Amino acid sequence: MKKFWILEIAFWLTLPGIFGATRFDLPAGTPGLEPNDTQVVTTPVRGHVRCKHVTVPGTVCNLYFPVDGSQPDTKYAGIWSGARYNGSTEENDRVTDWWIRAFGGFRAVSLANNYPLIPPQDTPKPIIWVDLLTLLDEHLERQFWETFRTIASNPVGRVLLYRLLIEIRRVDSVTGEGCCGENILLFPNISDNFVPSRNVYRSIKVEAGEISAFDPSTGSISFKYSVTTPITVSTTGPDGLKNQSYTHETDIELFREMLPWFLALVNPGKKWIPSTGTAHF
Repeated sequence: MKKFWILEIAFWLTLPGIFGATRFDLPAGTPGLEPNDTQVVTTPVRGHVRCKHVTVPGTVCNLYFPVDGSQPDTKYAGIWSGARYNGSTEENDRVTDWWIRAFGGFRAVSLANNYPLIPPQDTPKPIIWVDLLTLLDEHLERQFWETFRTIASNPVGRVLLYRLLIEIRRVDSVTGEGCCGENILLFPNISDNFVPSRNVYRSIKVEAGEISAFDPSTGSISFKYSVTTPITVSTTGPDGLKNQSYTHETDIELFREMLPWFLALVNPGKKWIPSTGTAHF
């Protein structure tokens, strides 16, 4: 995960939404969800922020999610996601397990931290589900969640998962349907076209593929496990366009494909092209 710092540019301080009051909620049975449901957290910029409060079982790690479904700035996303948690190795493993379970990896957590999590009751599937019918080898599910664990154990990875969970669990207070945040202005005809397609991405499947790639047309991530994955990076300079090949770990590849998933939820009017294995910087 040593390259993750490069990708922090993806986490903007202002993220899009739509008209109407919005709210964030967590499903019944979420481990560590405090009984009083919400807590007011004071911040220098936003003042008092009402948050859903989770204390990760077996730790003193506190997770906070604004009840209006807004995205906090970079500093508080780092604090409230557990990205800056400085507990023991065992405690950090428990925080990682919390994030794995939150996204659907119920069978992937360590046996030592085998506390239950009820899947979201308002969706037919977990947030991420591995399509076993597309297996190219019998170990795909284990390999995917092992790779996901690497992301969930990394500070930048936790911020991505935190921001994803807010986008996925945010709903319109009137209709109860998934929606963008309140700080984007989508006119009705645009909202009608893009918001329903955006909500497809609230639950996605993982299937075996020749490369790891997010496909917005199917709401899925194809996943190929390998120790290292080739990637071609194109750069421009005085001598024109140059291509250079690198290899990197599978977790970097998966993280890269989770970014367009996040952006598709944030900005439903944006057209995304499935990955070709080439990154342009």
